[in-house]
Amino acid sequence: MSFAAKPSFRISERTLTYQTAKSLFDDKGLWHRNHAGANISDRRPGDSQYWIFHDVSTNPITNERMSCYYLRMYRTNIHTWWEDGTYRSIYWDSSATRDVLSAFGPVRVWRDSRVKFDCKVRFGPWSSTHYPYGDGIVVTPEGFVRDVKDYQPVLRPGARTERTKIRNEFRKRTIGRIMLEEFNPDFFARYRKDVTKGFGRHETGWMAQVPVHGSGVATAFNNQAEHAEVLERITKCWSWETGPCRPTKEAAVITAIDLMAAQVLNHTDWYDRQVVVHGDINVKEL
Repeated sequence: MSFAAKPSFRISERTLTYQTAKSLFDDKGLWHRNHAGANISDRRPGDSQYWIFHDVSTNPITNERMSCYYLRMYRTNIHTWWEDGTYRSIYWDSSATRDVLSAFGPVRVWRDSRVKFDCKVRFGPWSSTHYPYGDGIVVTPEGFVRDVKDYQPVLRPGARTERTKIRNEFRKRTIGRIMLEEFNPDFFARYRKDVTKGFGRHETGWMAQVPVHGSGVATAFNNQAEHAEVLERITKCWSWETGPCRPTKEAAVITAIDLMAAQVLNHTDWYDRQVVVHGDINVKEL
């Protein structure tokens, strides 16, 4: 099973506690000869990457060593439940990890690159207030994640006007030189590798992946859409007959310039890092 494969289990998915993890560990139907833990995967023990073990380790809240059970995914104990009710998780950036954290932990974990905060991995409802998950969370016996903070990049005063001037000047002074082929066209290629088209044909240079017709990319340019929206439309457009559509030279130029301008305009010097304090979050209310 690859690391990104969606896991499947021989137990029902529900929020586990110290007691329920103990009952699973004590269930001899989940044990196998020559293995020291409970296999909760639906795969044979030699292929399983999901086990529940018992140990004695340091509680992150009391700093005392006490009995605990943990769910090990590959070589990482991503869930740990202590005897006093304390819970801790460890996060690795993969969809499989989020699935397992959500399946047996106290909160649902998800990731969205469109989130306007530094941390894109979140817990809580997507449609309302949600919170940063970071590298994992610690939940107190009372059910709280303490002192939760977000960090949000905010354009500093006057930056929007300055950035607009730079973008317009960039286009004014660059487009003509590119159209006169003063630069090597390959320099502006979004992707350097050949793009396989239908029936084995290939297309190179001038950003061959940029679709023009029927993709809405041109409309996005005309509406001065954000660079992320343009790239999203580009990557989602595909024709089964011809593969990625061939762009016009002008569209390739504009996209290349927008890409370079975005690298300048998204520089951290334009932003202040604003702290958003959420305080203590009760996971039982999420």
